[in-house]
This record gives sequence, C-alpha cells and structure tokens, in this order.
Amino acid sequence: MKYRPTDPISPILRDLHACQTARDFSRGKTIAEAWTTCDRGDWLLWFAARIGVDRKLVVGAACDCADIAPKFVARPRPAIETVRKWIRGEATWQEVLHAAAVSLGAYADVAAYAAASAALYDDDDTAADYAAHAADAAAEAAAQTYDDIADGLRQCAGIVRKVISIDEIGTSIADHLRLRDGPRRGNEKK
Repeated sequence: MKYRPTDPISPILRDLHACQTARDFSRGKTIAEAWTTCDRGDWLLWFAARIGVDRKLVVGAACDCADIAPKFVARPRPAIETVRKWIRGEATWQEVLHAAAVSLGAYADVAAYAAASAALYDDDDTAADYAAHAADAAAEAAAQTYDDIADGLRQCAGIVRKVISIDEIGTSIADHLRLRDGPRRGNEKK
C-alpha cells in the first residue's frame, strides 16, 4: 500500500490501539492534518515510535522535549547528554541505563529517564510508551515555568515535528502497513 498524506488516519490509529481521545481528535482528519495540527507532543512521539520511525529520531525528539524542563533543574542533564551520545554511537546502552538510573526524581528527571528508556527497548510498543512518557513528563516539568501542562505539550509537539518530518511519518506508515499486511495474494514469491 502506498502512503498518501491525504489518506485518513483513523484506521491506522484503530490498528495501533490508540487511546479513544486521540482517535476522537483525529476523526475525519488525514494523516498530514493530524500530524500537523496535533498539540500533544506525547501523542506524536507515541505514534512515531509505534509506526516504526527510526528509533534514534524518536529518542532525539524525546531528549529535545526533556530539554524544555526548567533550566535550573541540573540533575537530568547528564542523562540527556548520555542518550545523545548513544544516538551518535558514542555511548553504550549500559551507559544510558546507568545515566537514566542516576536521574530519577523530579518531573524533569523522569523526562530524561523516559527518553533514555525509549532508547533501550527493542520493541516499538514499549519504546513508544517511554517516548510519550518523556514528552508528558517534560511538559509537567515545563508547567513550572509555562502557564500549564498544555503549553508544555504544545511546545513538545512543535519540537517533535521539527525532528520527525511528515515524509518520515509517511515512509514509516507505508513500512508499517507492508509489514502488517504481508504479501498480497498472488504477489507471493515462488
């Protein structure tokens, strides 16, 4: 199946078992409309990870979301930096795990921990949950300096869209559907 940005997103969200609130938001929207209008960074990260967007892009976006936490919170910084080193191939997953364990505590720390955890899991479902949790925790931390959590989630949504393009989403959806559906009847290799 070829991806078109004008395709409806609802069947994909239903297939991925997205929460009812996300499905309600997306009802009647195309893939491109839902991606570009969603104000929930946690939903965008969850969706990107679930459809198989490159793990390092998802984790990088989660780190960028964790970075919106108040600048006076210094403890998660080493965890975020270690995850960024992992993205560049300069740190092992054991180093990421250690940095994540050290960062546990406040919301900003939880955002860093969740971003690190998204890097560690091989399955997209678990990574998606941790990536979404990173954005959510970052928004909670950002709420200390912004008007509310919604502002933090909105800022995370903008961050995610800067890191993960609609073209990347389209490619990943096409790959996801191809893997889900397998070969079409009559197209199997003999």
